[in-house]
Amino acid sequence: MKKLLVLKRMSEEVREVFVETLSPYFEIEFAISFDPEYLREKVEVTDVCFGSSLPDSVVETARNLKVFQLAGTGVDRLNLTLFEKKGIRIYKAQAHSRYVAEFAIAMLHALVKKIAYFDCLLRKNDIPSLKNIPGIDFNSYTLFEKCIGIIGYGHIGRSIHQLLQPYTDRFLINAAASRPKDELMGAIQVELEKLIKTSDVIFIACPLTVKTKGMIGKEAFQSASDKSIWVNISRGEIIDFNALLYALNHKQIGGVAIDNWYPDIPDAQKRLSLFSSVVLSPYRATHLTDKEPNMTDALGNLLRIGKGETPAYQVDYGKGY
Repeated sequence: MKKLLVLKRMSEEVREVFVETLSPYFEIEFAISFDPEYLREKVEVTDVCFGSSLPDSVVETARNLKVFQLAGTGVDRLNLTLFEKKGIRIYKAQAHSRYVAEFAIAMLHALVKKIAYFDCLLRKNDIPSLKNIPGIDFNSYTLFEKCIGIIGYGHIGRSIHQLLQPYTDRFLINAAASRPKDELMGAIQVELEKLIKTSDVIFIACPLTVKTKGMIGKEAFQSASDKSIWVNISRGEIIDFNALLYALNHKQIGGVAIDNWYPDIPDAQKRLSLFSSVVLSPYRATHLTDKEPNMTDALGNLLRIGKGETPAYQVDYGKGY
């Protein structure tokens, strides 16, 4: 029987479902520590791992590991070169995509309708006194008839497109590979530069790779409309942080909403919180009180592996995601 090491914390309820579903096919062990020494000992004799990351030193000593099932879609925490060298296949979970898209659009509304900004004002002032505060613009933006740009057209990008169709029929997309027209739902596929110059709202929904890290920088913000609204539902590092600060300080863009952060910039949150044209979220897009959507895909894939079937959503080492 294959050995499965679980590197993800989960509720007792989910754990029971997990064990009930997979125990006929796996000898399951739940990690009690994420210390590299402990993980090396466990992973060395494990066939399948389920989690979000694994240190290089642990992967190096893995003798039997053949499959790493991700708890989500992001692969940037894994050394893909090392995994490929070791012959370990990686599979993603995609069931959360529509919920991430829903969250991205919620952040967009909070920004363009100034919901977060007005809420903050009303927590500090009563309504009559607001009229005496200089510099407050009480007007908000509408999404109707606007041009929506989506950078990255995978499961999340397509879900954003579907959910926003009642507002407009003007969609531009930029994807790593050309898409056939019947997959675009009326959107037009364009180069990144044209998307940025033309779009009123720009969603970033592409994976973090060597190519996309810092992809949105000074030139991108300079070419964008000074009223453009940006929503980053991908990794923070896709947007160059210093370029973003400059764009906000010099009003090169209308605003930005962010759910992912900059692990190498400890004060990123503090510096961005100074702008009323920013909506901040602490990496919550996939966290729901009544569902664990990623678990659906992950559990299904692990069940396929246990039965000797082909799992879904394999990471393409050539593409880097």
